Amino acid sequence: SSAVLLLACALVISVHADGVCRNRRQCNREVCGSTYDVAVVGAGPGGANSAYMLRDSGLDIAVFEYSDRVGGRLFTYQLPNTPDVNLEIGGMRFIEGAMHRLWRVISELGLTPKVFKEGFGKEGRQRFYLRGQSLTKKQVKSGDVPYDLSPEEKENQGNLVEYYLEKLTGLQLNGEPLKREVALKLTVPDGRFLYDLSFDEAMDLVASPEGKEFTRDTHVFTGEVTLGASAVSLFDDHLGEDYYGSEIYTLKEGLSSVPQGLLQAFLDAADSNEFYPNSHLKALRRKTNGQYVLYFEPTTSKDGQTTINYLEPLQVVCAQRVILAMPVYALTQLDWNQLRNDRATQAYAAVRPIPASKVFMTFDQPWWLENERKSWVTKSDALFSQMYDWQKSEASGDYILIASYADGLKAQYLRELKNQGEDIPGSDPGYNQVTEPLKDTILDHLTEAYGVERDSIREPVTAASQFWTDYPFGCGWITWRAGFHFDDVISTMRRPSLKDEVYVVGADYSWGLISSWIEGALETSENVINDYFL
Repeated sequence: SSAVLLLACALVISVHADGVCRNRRQCNREVCGSTYDVAVVGAGPGGANSAYMLRDSGLDIAVFEYSDRVGGRLFTYQLPNTPDVNLEIGGMRFIEGAMHRLWRVISELGLTPKVFKEGFGKEGRQRFYLRGQSLTKKQVKSGDVPYDLSPEEKENQGNLVEYYLEKLTGLQLNGEPLKREVALKLTVPDGRFLYDLSFDEAMDLVASPEGKEFTRDTHVFTGEVTLGASAVSLFDDHLGEDYYGSEIYTLKEGLSSVPQGLLQAFLDAADSNEFYPNSHLKALRRKTNGQYVLYFEPTTSKDGQTTINYLEPLQVVCAQRVILAMPVYALTQLDWNQLRNDRATQAYAAVRPIPASKVFMTFDQPWWLENERKSWVTKSDALFSQMYDWQKSEASGDYILIASYADGLKAQYLRELKNQGEDIPGSDPGYNQVTEPLKDTILDHLTEAYGVERDSIREPVTAASQFWTDYPFGCGWITWRAGFHFDDVISTMRRPSLKDEVYVVGADYSWGLISSWIEGALETSENVINDYFL
C-alpha cells in the first residue's frame, strides 16, 4: 500500500553500529524518519482498541505491527475444503453476561454474535477421558471416578472447588459469584492470604492427594494449576464473576473481525491515522526533550511465519507518547532500560506465560459420533487435552474437528512433534503445518479416548495447526503466580516507568480470568486511554 511505501522511503535512516543510540547525546542527535504524537506498537485487540479510542483525537497516530496480520491472538482461519466455515485457531468464544466491553465494541462495529454451540462442554454432549476411563459429564460430577476421593470429597464431588474454598477460608458463596475484592482479602487458617498460596499449597491444606489430582485433571488447562500458579486463579476461574454469563457466543464474521474492525475504523476516521505492518520494535530510547525514538526492524511474513530482515536498515520513528500493545513474552525482550528496573521486573514476574496450541483436522465422516462413546466435546489428561466438534461444511460435506486444544507442557511437546517428519497430505503450508508425527500422536490418543481402532478411521482430508509458543506471543494466555496481589502490580505493568509516557496494554496485564479473554485486552486499553490520554 502507499502507507508501506511511504514508510520504506521516509524512515530508512543510517544509524549507529548496531543501529541503536547508546547514550543521551547520541539519541538527541538521532534523525527521525517520521514523527507522531502517539505510536502504538501491536495490532492485536489491545493495540487496535487503543487506536480506535483515539481515532477522533486530532493527534497524529501510527500503529505498527510485527507481522502482516491484524488480530494478535485472535486468528480466524479457513481451510481450502471448508471455505464456508470460520476456524478460530486463537480465541474462539466469549461469555454473554460477563464481557460488557466486548459486547459494546461488537455493537459499535456492527458485528453479528452467534451462539457457540458447545459452550464449555454441555451435559449429554461432553465426555471426559481420565486415567484411561471414558466418563460422562454427569459421572464426573456425581458418579464413580478413577480417583480415590475421601468420603467428604465424594459427598461434594459436584461442587468440589467451592467445597475446598469454604474449607480453606470459611467463605460460603451460597450461589453467588466470588467477587474480586473478596478473593484478594481471603485468608487461610494459618493467617496467610489466599493469593500467597499456589494451587498445590492450597490443595495440600484441604484436599486428599487424589482429590487434588482430580481437581487438576478436570480443570484440564494444566498450566493454570501447576508450577506455582496462584490458588486464587483456580477459584476465580470456577467461581468468579466472569463465568456468570447466560450463554457462550462467537462471531459470524470471525473473532479476527474485532481487531480488524477497530483498526479499520481508526484508519477511516482521519487521514493522519496510519498503519505499518511488518515492523518489529527492536529498541526504545528517549531524547532530552522528552521525545521517544523507536527503532523498527523490517520483517517479512510468508505462510504464517514472520522473520526479521536483519540485513536491512532500521527504521527510525519518533513519538511524543508510546503505547506498547505487546504480549509480556515480547515486552520483556524489548531493548528499553526502564523494563529492567526493580519495580518493573518484579511486576512482570507476577505472571507466567502459558504455551497453547490448536490442531484442526477435517474428515469425510464424523467417526467421533458413531459409537457408544460419542461426544461433541472430550476433555482429557491425555496429550490431545481437549477435542471439539466444530461444524460440517456445506461446501464440501466434510466434518471439522478441533482434534487437539492443549496448553502447558502438552502444547510444548506437540510443538516439538510439529517440527518432525513430513507434512501430511492436506496439511496447510508453512507455520500452520501438520506433520505425520503430530497427526499420528493426536489421533492415537483421541481414538483411544473414543474406544475406536486407529486403523478404522480415515486419514484427515485437510489439517492446520497453530502453536502459541513462539515470538512474539510466547503463550496463548498467562496465569498469575502465587505471592502477588494483583492490584499491587497492575499499575506498574501498565506504566512501568513513572517518569515516562510509555504505556502497556493487552490481556497479559489484566486481572484473573479475563487475562485469557479478549475482554482483558479491551479492559487494559480502555483504562490506559481513559487514565492517560482522554
